[in-house]
Parts: sequence; C-alpha cells; structure tokens
Amino acid sequence: SGLPLEDLDIFGHNPKITVDGDGGAFVCWKQSTPQNAQSVYGQHITIDGELNWGEFGTELTMRGDHSLNYQMINSAPREIEIVWSDNETPVFAQRIEASGGQPVLLWGEEGEELEGIRVSEYMEHPYLMSIYSDQKGGLVTTWIERNESGYRDFRIQRVSVDGEMAWDEAGTIRVREKHCSSQKVVTLGDRIFFAWRETKSSEFGLSFQAYNMGNGSTLMDEYSVPIVMGISNQTTSPKIIKSGESAYVSWIDGRNFTFGDMPYIQRVDLETGEPQWEHQGKKLAPTYFEDNEPSHIRMYGAVQIVEDQSGGAINVWTKRHIVSQRISEDGSLEWGNSGIAMFGEGEFDFESSARNQKLFSDDEGGAVLVVEIRKHVDEGRQIRIQRINSNGQVLLGEQGVRVMASAGDRHSLSMKAIRLSDGDFLITWQRDMRLQAIKIDRDGTPIWDSPVTLKEFGETY
Repeated sequence: SGLPLEDLDIFGHNPKITVDGDGGAFVCWKQSTPQNAQSVYGQHITIDGELNWGEFGTELTMRGDHSLNYQMINSAPREIEIVWSDNETPVFAQRIEASGGQPVLLWGEEGEELEGIRVSEYMEHPYLMSIYSDQKGGLVTTWIERNESGYRDFRIQRVSVDGEMAWDEAGTIRVREKHCSSQKVVTLGDRIFFAWRETKSSEFGLSFQAYNMGNGSTLMDEYSVPIVMGISNQTTSPKIIKSGESAYVSWIDGRNFTFGDMPYIQRVDLETGEPQWEHQGKKLAPTYFEDNEPSHIRMYGAVQIVEDQSGGAINVWTKRHIVSQRISEDGSLEWGNSGIAMFGEGEFDFESSARNQKLFSDDEGGAVLVVEIRKHVDEGRQIRIQRINSNGQVLLGEQGVRVMASAGDRHSLSMKAIRLSDGDFLITWQRDMRLQAIKIDRDGTPIWDSPVTLKEFGETY
C-alpha cells in the first residue's frame, strides 16, 4: 500500500563533519520531508570507513521548520554535541554517544530524547549560532538575538557534561550599535575569548571580549575592546586562533576601496584584549597590488588561519590566486610582502570558483589546504589538496593533487574536510543526491580504496 507521504525523505543538505576522537568521524546533515519539516540526521564512520549508524544514518533531533539551523562538535572520544533552533523554537542541545552500532542520546527526558534540552528562552529567530568545547566534556554555544531596544545582542551559554546550564542565565555581550555578526570563539583554560564584526554608526570594525568559564562574567570592558574600528568600508569574516601566548584575529576589509579587499591580522593580548601591533591591524600582503590587478577577495573562502607551531600564524585567502602568508610572533611577514601562491597560473578559475577552503597545520610549521574549485566556467568542479612547508615552499606541485572530480557539474559540492586523530584527512562532498566521503593522507594519497556513500537522498527511512 506504499508509504505515507510524510514519511518520505526527499532532500538532504548542509552537511557538517567533525572527528570522533577515536580515529573516525561524525557526519551530520539536515533532512527534509515534503511538508518542509526538517531534522538533523547523522552517521558515525569508524577508522576503517565502516558506517556505524545504519546504511543511511539516523535521526538525532526533533523536527523543526524549514529554517532549522544546527552546529556540532566532538566533545569526547566517540561523542558529539549538537545545538539547533528554527524560527519558532529556542536553542536546544543534545549530547550523543556512538555505542553498539547505534547513537545513544544522553540529554533530555526519557522517551523524548530527540527534543534534547533547552539552552535559551523563547525568542524570535535566534541566528548565527555557534558551538565550541568547554574542554571539560560540555559545550559553549553563542547566538544573536534582538534586545528590548531593537539592538542586537550576542548571547552565550555553557552547558556542562551532565546537560546542566553552567550559568544561571545566558551571558550577554552588549554591542554599541544595531549591526553585529560573524562571531568567533576560542576557549582556553577557564576563559572564553570572543571576536565579532560590529558596525558603529556608519563605521565598521571588529571587537574582542572574554568570559569567565566558571560563572559567565565578562573579563574586559563593559562592551568590549576594539580590535579595529572606524573603517570606512566593510569588515568581514573574522577568524580567531590561539598560538603561543597570544590570540590572532584575521579578517578582510575594504578600506583600500580603489584597489579591492585585503586581508589583515592583529595579535591580541589574552589578558587584556589589547591589540599588540600597529593601529587598525597589519596587512598580510602589503605589496600585493604592485604585482596584481585589483580584485575582490572571494567571500566563499574569506581568510583562513592556523597556528605555525612557533607562536605565529599561517593565513590563506583567495583573490586572483589562492595566496598564503606566514606571520611570526613579532609581526614579521615570513613569506614576502605579497605572500605565496598555493597553485600555479592558468589552469584554474580561482577568483570566481574557489569555495569551501579548509586550512590545517601540518605540525611542522607549514600547512595543508583542501579546496573546492573548477578549471573553467563550463567544466565540472574538483576537490584538490596542497601543502606548503615552513619556508613557503609548495610541496604537491603547481596544481596540487586532485581528490575527486565532478564532470560537467557547476554546482557547489558542499565540500567539508577535517583532520583525523591519526593525521590523515576525511573529506565529504554532496553530488547527484549522494553524500560521500574519502580518507586521504596529507599528500593526497587515498587511504580507502574508494569513496564511501553516507546517504543517498530520496531513499525512504
């Protein structure tokens, strides 16, 4: 007699991936019904590439509306934690363990585990959620909501490993003006460091704040410490990492409007939040425009940043080329004043097609880049990997190594990449209604004989 229409899965999208802390990985995605109800589904992949949660994954959260948003992290070996919300619900959270071939949902009322636990009170459309480990088995989550004055507040809450709210109420970072976004967080010991994009009147900038992990109190100025402010054009896509005894914040801004967007970086004191380098940040490629035509930095890749194992940082961004730069703890540019091109000239259409760049430290002072790209407008998309050593030498040839290719497909592959605990990489992509994964080493050599299919959308469940 067939299946009820509401029980047919017709579409899956927005895949995310994280390590499982045991050599494998977790992959999650949003899955829809014809009535636009959505929930988060997941799959656990073992170190050997075996699918641990059934042939096509399993449901991990309750169903919400078509605007369902979620984030996930690895919280302990073989465990993940998820936060989610939609237009009509508060922020919820769940801790999930991979045990005995099935997920075990650890938070929430018995029999209603898909609902998880409530992290926030009801508000209209919480958005830009993020999730981070509290380094104690629990999580820290942030989101944006409007306050009673119509301004936007960042909200932050910590959930303990037992599923209890660690703070009596969610902390609030009050911003000076109505427009704020793109928050990024790094946790360190008993402190949480927070950077975000902010608009003050008609000026743009970035701000910095720290929280006490124990009680949720702010550690700096009532509002924040400005990293950069008073820029006449947009600041976008801040990234924050800890390296050595400092935090590094990288971003893109358009202050050189005539010449196009450029990447900047600032070193921040972790005790005071005060910037340590020149006012308004340091250019990562100050002479780039002397050798290249003006162009916009691709927002798909924006700027990526990892530590360099020596107290400095490595950055990658895309303009006419995919460009990298290493900056030392004292602010010296180690790879020249224009940076190093990660790929050679001619073969790839970097400026219009590079997407989903993922940058990783190689633990030797260099970095590994995985990127989704296409050669020319009418050709299919590819995933490629490239390495650069601590001296700025590209190691995998001018074009890197191809991981996979999709002939004739111009749509994004929604590529995701993570570094596993054994040092290899797991890469996922979505194509032809299939979500697939492959494991490779840092030179692009496959570890598995062939890609693993995680989900064929359109299958019943």
